[in-house]
Amino acid sequence: LQYCYQKMADAKTDQMFKSKIRDCIREKHPHDIVLKKLSSIVAERMPKFYNATCYFHVQCPECHKLTKTTSKCNLEGNKMTECEYCNELFSSQSAKDWKIDEEEPEISVSKEVDPKEVDIRHHFSCIANLIETDWKKLAAVLDPTISTKVIQEQNRNDVFGQAIELLNKWYNKYPHVGIRHLEVALRGIGRSDIVTRINQINQELNK
Repeated sequence: LQYCYQKMADAKTDQMFKSKIRDCIREKHPHDIVLKKLSSIVAERMPKFYNATCYFHVQCPECHKLTKTTSKCNLEGNKMTECEYCNELFSSQSAKDWKIDEEEPEISVSKEVDPKEVDIRHHFSCIANLIETDWKKLAAVLDPTISTKVIQEQNRNDVFGQAIELLNKWYNKYPHVGIRHLEVALRGIGRSDIVTRINQINQELNK
């Protein structure tokens, strides 16, 4: 399991936040929470499988298949796992030997939102300038409960203002939604050209 969080600008605050996360992980044991949740889902959704059990799996280095971590043996004091497919013995940590890896993670993480585009509102003027009357289609995709009639009445003969009003209303209701959600909605109404322009702006910011 890999836990990701946004780093703080202040080093002291970031270290304090990181310590709190580590303490929480040590106390709560996330892997146990995941396993218990999976077991409860199996029991609730699959009642016919009376003996169904959830296991952690690891990849066998020999046959590359995922095998249960339940088949274990001790070999000269080392914990080994026996592959249920090819019977290969290999070393693996038990799921119960939970520890926090202090090393840098080997798993690469792609950020959902670039640090320079955390606040998506700086894209609103670009979107409003290009979308024209398609803003009503965008409203239907983003949030059908937002009244387009009210927006039109408040911004008569101002298509740009109508689009800006929609985007601001949507942002105020969903301030934590990222730019990717907005891009999907734009593609959904056939305005991939706006998405292309947003990406161009992001590339310019990253230079």
